[in-house]
Amino acid sequence: MPEKIQREKWASKIGLILALAGNAIGLGNFLRFPVQAAENGGGAFMIPYFVALLIMGIPLMWAECAIGRMGGRHGRGHTAGMFELLWRHPLAKYLGMLGIFIPFAVALYYVYIVAWTLAFGYFSLTGDYFGVATRDAMGAYLRGFQGVEQNQFFSSIAPAYIFFLVTLGLTLYIAYHGVSGGIERLAKIAMPLLFLIGVTLALRVLTLGTPDANYPENNVLNGLGFVWNPQPHRLTDAAIWLAAAGQIFFFGLAETEEIARKGAFNLGFQALPMIFQRIPLGQLFGALWFLLLFFAGITSVVALTQPAMALFQDGFGWSREKTTAVVLGALFLLCQPVIFFLSHGFLDELDFWVGTFGLALFALVETILFAWLFGMERGWGEITKGAAFKMPRIFYYVIKYLTPLFLLFILAAWAVQDVPKKIFMAGVSPEDVPYVWGARVLMIALLFGFGLLVKIASDKNQRVIRP
Repeated sequence: MPEKIQREKWASKIGLILALAGNAIGLGNFLRFPVQAAENGGGAFMIPYFVALLIMGIPLMWAECAIGRMGGRHGRGHTAGMFELLWRHPLAKYLGMLGIFIPFAVALYYVYIVAWTLAFGYFSLTGDYFGVATRDAMGAYLRGFQGVEQNQFFSSIAPAYIFFLVTLGLTLYIAYHGVSGGIERLAKIAMPLLFLIGVTLALRVLTLGTPDANYPENNVLNGLGFVWNPQPHRLTDAAIWLAAAGQIFFFGLAETEEIARKGAFNLGFQALPMIFQRIPLGQLFGALWFLLLFFAGITSVVALTQPAMALFQDGFGWSREKTTAVVLGALFLLCQPVIFFLSHGFLDELDFWVGTFGLALFALVETILFAWLFGMERGWGEITKGAAFKMPRIFYYVIKYLTPLFLLFILAAWAVQDVPKKIFMAGVSPEDVPYVWGARVLMIALLFGFGLLVKIASDKNQRVIRP
């Protein structure tokens, strides 16, 4: 017999709003965004980014909130059940299963990256990396910490593993205490602190002036000019539009071929520690920066585990305590190859298929089900029901037409540019091939495993409601 549990509820609207913000604000906002903007022309990147935000990011947020609220009214706390409400077809629950599989698979590596931010916050506060004078040396410091190599900075992966355990332990504690006692309480603490730290760091940046007299052109005003100068002549570059559209998705960590070496983490873990060493109170501001990243990341980690937890709670009637033990226990075990095979591309492979391509694919499926199979009239009714302000009617047509077209554009571009190279392991060294295959086997096993769990839960619930 399923265990008798009381359905959890949000204690307040502000708690829900802050939790939604915590889910949306992740490491990609602070680490990946500046790299994408710098690589794609600064201001030339910002216009496509805001266009993508308006025709894809915001509409998807409204649609997902409407789907979630509708699912909650019908006792469907996971996307497999929610999609059955959108489309009365046996395939619907398996399409919805992607919304359980993808977040859990992303959590397998995301929690480890979040642990790095906590570790570097500690290293900043204690001044551990102070004196590492060059960017190459800071790169070696990061690789030593990750266990990619043993060097003069770290002789083992033990420090990284300890911070991973601390981060996972905090996630377990928050998840164990449920929606109001865990997630909502975290959001009410973490999000105001994140905002306060962000404002403090922004004020410090705006008063930096010219940090290095040897490079007078590298000053704050020129930096702001680079970011906000639109450069209209570059707006015809399709690659910039693709990069801007792709950035909308990533609370995750795209382009992680470079994670263990260079790329999306340079700014966060290599370049900025160099800056903190050169400014007054650098240890404090460095600690604040990485604490900001940690708050942004830990709220997203908790969110990533919730779809799987909802499946066990709603589909199998498990208690919160039992579900937390199983889901977080599985997360711990499946994180091990990510941690120990980082240098072999294990994390990279997971991130491309689930954290990059998978997110866009699921968003397209979700949009089509909501706007076309469920119907945009009913969908718009769900979006506007009980709304505190009137939604602009133009978004009715954006969600129905522009959002799916934009998503198709992204998927088609990735299918041409990146998918063939990924499938055939272009650039993967022979010694790394078995590890890449290992990541693929893990993803396939998880996909089929969640599919089986969804089928069992669906059959079980049908037997319960059958007269």
